[in-house]
Amino acid sequence: MRRITLTIGLAFLLASQAFAQYSGQLSTAETTPAGKSRIGAFVGLYEHAIGLLGQYRYGVDSYWDFGLKLGLIDFDQPVNDAGLDLAGDFKYRVMEKRLRDPFDLSLGAVAEYSTVSDFNTFSIGFNAIGSYPV
Repeated sequence: MRRITLTIGLAFLLASQAFAQYSGQLSTAETTPAGKSRIGAFVGLYEHAIGLLGQYRYGVDSYWDFGLKLGLIDFDQPVNDAGLDLAGDFKYRVMEKRLRDPFDLSLGAVAEYSTVSDFNTFSIGFNAIGSYPV
């Protein structure tokens, strides 16, 4: 219980202004097993946009993995144009439910580049991903 309280307290203390990334979080806190790969395709329905995104994840070891995402996004406002999104991330698993931790928790970083004819964005961020297996 103390560990959960400290984790939540630290999350609130470190919280700051947040910026959304188009590709978002597409996986749980569980890392991909060492030497294994996972792929996925996702559809995003947003206000004034629709996107199609593919993801590839590779497990470096039992606690580390990295992912690459590539997608297309079609905006209908304020511009009626399509764009491309490219992102990469890694995560390190710090808590595991199967090892008697209260939930799964991973820490990581992400970089994302999006381009549409009228604008380009590049963002870098850190994340904490929590999940509970059911």
